[in-house]
Amino acid sequence: MIDTVENRISQTLEEKFPEFDVLPFPVNFEEFHNTSPTGCFLTRFENMVFQVQNTLTAVNCNTDYNFTVFFSARYLQNHREAYEFLKKLVKTLNGLDILNKRLTLKKLVFEDEINGDLWYSLSVCVNLPVVDENKNLSISEDDLDVLFPRKAV
Repeated sequence: MIDTVENRISQTLEEKFPEFDVLPFPVNFEEFHNTSPTGCFLTRFENMVFQVQNTLTAVNCNTDYNFTVFFSARYLQNHREAYEFLKKLVKTLNGLDILNKRLTLKKLVFEDEINGDLWYSLSVCVNLPVVDENKNLSISEDDLDVLFPRKAV
């Protein structure tokens, strides 16, 4: 499911921002070289938060899939020049459909200036179900009668 969410985010960014590189976040960011003339998007999986299960006999719960989308803008003279890109990024990802659920935005932050590039990060989340694919362990009526005999009326 993690790859499904990341692929959907990346695909949408590639469609809406064709002039930018869209890449997965590198293992060693310090060695990453931004070679795009305009900038890039890097998507990084952060974590999954499992919620309390919804059923008694199976383990069916929802999970928050949290990602960070890093955005680099090159050759800007000031932060104000990045605002249009940031507004478009927010508009593009807010409510993005992923498996009939909607991506939500959490936080947009200026991260740093690195070699003249302005870096921003956008934290995003989508809540998807986790379905128990193991054997159904529900107890039958007959088993209930053995465990908890009914009293004659």
